[in-house]
Parts: sequence; C-alpha cells; structure tokens
Amino acid sequence: HLELIKLKMAESGMRAKDLEPLIGTKGHVSSVLSGKREITLKMAQRLRDYFQLPAELFLPAGSK
Repeated sequence: HLELIKLKMAESGMRAKDLEPLIGTKGHVSSVLSGKREITLKMAQRLRDYFQLPAELFLPAGSK
C-alpha cells in the first residue's frame, strides 16, 4: 500500500505536504510514508476519494 501511495504521488507530482489534508498532520504523513504508522480506514477512504481507487488498496494486508 505504501508503494501505491508513492507511485500515485509521483504520477501526479505530489509532495508529502500535499497529503496532509488526506492523512493528517505533517508528522502523520511522515510516519505513514516511512511505514511507522498504519493507514486507518478514514485515511484510506480519503485516499480512495482523491485517487479514485478502491480504499482496500491503501489498507495494510489483513485489515480488510
């Protein structure tokens, strides 16, 4: 799921700062992108709406 977020960011020219409205604070974004924090269902729903992809793609394996 992290690879997908990073790929979509690269495709659209996004920076970590651009994810703050979707994920939360700068610290949350950093923690998610570094793999230290799991993506919550709410975050996955926001990413789904933004990238127009199924929310399940952003959730860690086994959390569906």
